Amino acid sequence: METKGKVMNELFNTVTQGAMNDRSEQEARFDKILGNINDNDVLILTSDPFIANKLKGNDPDSAESKESIKFIEKENKSKAFLASGKQYKNWMNENKERIVELFALENASSYVAELAIPKDDRNAYYDIVDKALEAMRQKTDVMNAIKENCGYTGAGEQGVAARSQMKP
Repeated sequence: METKGKVMNELFNTVTQGAMNDRSEQEARFDKILGNINDNDVLILTSDPFIANKLKGNDPDSAESKESIKFIEKENKSKAFLASGKQYKNWMNENKERIVELFALENASSYVAELAIPKDDRNAYYDIVDKALEAMRQKTDVMNAIKENCGYTGAGEQGVAARSQMKP
């Protein structure tokens, strides 16, 4: 059983290294995320740092925006916060290497998890769970950093009420 766990761990490392050696898929994902965001956008983020909904009209206090935010929170079952499109893009570009590595880790853990793992090999199973949890921890760290560094402050006092309700 220990041998199977070692084989799965080696497979995971090989897949991760392969994903890092051929970065085209991860970089394309990175470029696609940033390609859809303009500097003047106000983004609504919930539980995933790479899924950013744009606030129409960039006015957090409009009735339409409040409804959009409530809907997104309900769908994601997570409290929303607003982020500046410009700061989000800048932060992502400054941390591109970290993000690309996280994408590779996510891809590798998904790929290896899809492989048939004998139920009697708990070591292999727990190795894969550990890798998936590591990807989730890193994603949470990224989300916290985005909250800390990219919060939308608005152009004036007009948006203070809506933003104060959405602080992380």
